Amino acid sequence: RPTSAPKVVVSSMKNRNGFPPNFIHSLDSSHMMLTSLYLWPRGITFSSVHDCFWTHAADVEIMNKVCRDQFIALHSSPILEQLSEHFLDNFVHTPTKDLP
Repeated sequence: RPTSAPKVVVSSMKNRNGFPPNFIHSLDSSHMMLTSLYLWPRGITFSSVHDCFWTHAADVEIMNKVCRDQFIALHSSPILEQLSEHFLDNFVHTPTKDLP
């Protein structure tokens, strides 16, 4: 006998409160990925957890430069403007006048 799936109630308040920290976490993750992608071709061994980066002591200076350069590159792009545009384009529906 088929059973119905339990009803899931989505909390809009939890969604609103959860979005900012998750968005920041995604930026941290993007920064980490960019850093690792730029270190790999230089032959730098790199590890990270969350926002902690480490490498061999002999490579710290190079890692620090790459890490800073990628942070600047990431945050020089119009991230919030693009996010706002995405939300407006996909989730805000304005009534249209003069529909046939």
